[in-house]
Amino acid sequence: MNEEIINRLKQKLEKVIEVFKEDLATIRTGRAKPDLVENVLIEAYGGKMKLFEVANISAPDPSLITVTPWDKSLVKNIEKAISESQLQLSTNVSGDMIRIPVPALTQERRQDL
Repeated sequence: MNEEIINRLKQKLEKVIEVFKEDLATIRTGRAKPDLVENVLIEAYGGKMKLFEVANISAPDPSLITVTPWDKSLVKNIEKAISESQLQLSTNVSGDMIRIPVPALTQERRQDL
């Protein structure tokens, strides 16, 4: 019986740790990193999908994230979802690539985080 309880607690704690890791990945540190936008939900193919499921995401330099969708018809949906997300990021579309400049953190934002 004790072993069963311990196993259930381990499973719950593993889930908590996983959620915590996901939360840490979305903290803005002033550097661009793909983890910041990979879980943004996109309207695609009649449902909602995470951005990393429909596009290639990269950070070619410390202040820029680029998103290149595999299906070019999703560019507008991706742009809209990122702009409307809680991340407060702006987007620039050039052809079939979406550029997301990541501004440096202000003192106010650092304190909020």
